[in-house]
Amino acid sequence: MNSPLVDQLIAGGWLIAALRVLFIGLVYVFLFLVWRATVAELHAAARQMPSLDAPVARGALVVIDPAGSSLTAGEALALTPATMIGRDEGSPIVADDPHVSARHAEIRFDRGQWWLRDLDSSNGTYLNGNPVRAVIGIRPGDVIQCGRVRFRFVPSFPVPGEDG
Repeated sequence: MNSPLVDQLIAGGWLIAALRVLFIGLVYVFLFLVWRATVAELHAAARQMPSLDAPVARGALVVIDPAGSSLTAGEALALTPATMIGRDEGSPIVADDPHVSARHAEIRFDRGQWWLRDLDSSNGTYLNGNPVRAVIGIRPGDVIQCGRVRFRFVPSFPVPGEDG
């Protein structure tokens, strides 16, 4: 059944040697693909990390109308790179007005821009009087309304003791 050439390769050990070389080659190809995917993932992660030389994003919300909350008009509330606004005491910005949801909205600094997102609040989040239905960029002077509480966005909020 077997051809004389195959019998000769098997008897001489050439077929086994060729299969070994092929297997080792496939192992090296697999290791190369794993290495390439790892390097690509590390580069992507490095691009998303903030630079140590980049200035720290600072901003604040200045209360325009506190409505029924315990906030004070003119009060400046510092923002972190990810700040949640809500009635919940665990929120970085607590607006205890009955029209504000426990987790009402989020302001986030990402890719060099401040972004506003409604967190499926009951009474809605508004940017300059328009309902926020998706993540939207905010600019200096924009008015953000959560329930009946209104804030003005102010970037570059000076931090005492850190800003000269």
